[in-house]
Amino acid sequence: MILTTQSVCTAIMLSIMITTSPMVYYKPHNGKDHMEIAKEYIGYGEDSRLNEELARYTTFRLDTRVTPWCAAFVALILSKAGYPYIHSLMAKDYLKYGHVTDSPHYGDIVVFNRGNDPALGHVAFFVRFEGKNVIVLGGNQDNTVKYKAYPISRVVGYRRI
Repeated sequence: MILTTQSVCTAIMLSIMITTSPMVYYKPHNGKDHMEIAKEYIGYGEDSRLNEELARYTTFRLDTRVTPWCAAFVALILSKAGYPYIHSLMAKDYLKYGHVTDSPHYGDIVVFNRGNDPALGHVAFFVRFEGKNVIVLGGNQDNTVKYKAYPISRVVGYRRI
């Protein structure tokens, strides 16, 4: 690999943008909206197809049958859409991504509490509110990629991409 001044500067700038807040927003490079990409994965479960996609488009090498993978799915979708992503499998790390919002739009990131352990969470993409629930599209929702309703009371934060 030949390093040029431009490639080194680009790498440094991306590193700064990924590790600082607020996140810099990128226009998707492939022309596809991240939610359109996410919809293509509906029905994917804990199998080799998903593991191969994660390995191809992210830094994650994992077995989705044994590792919680909601954050890896969000990373996969962001990566394929041309956005930076959090290099962590901890859902709550997405509370550091983008900008805080109290009025989420379609496609924003939603972070939830999971169980009684404050370190545990779940992360997915906002679709809409429905009564006292928030409908999201995400991975590892009953071991598959699908739409699912969660109580609004479990939401820890909404993040604008």
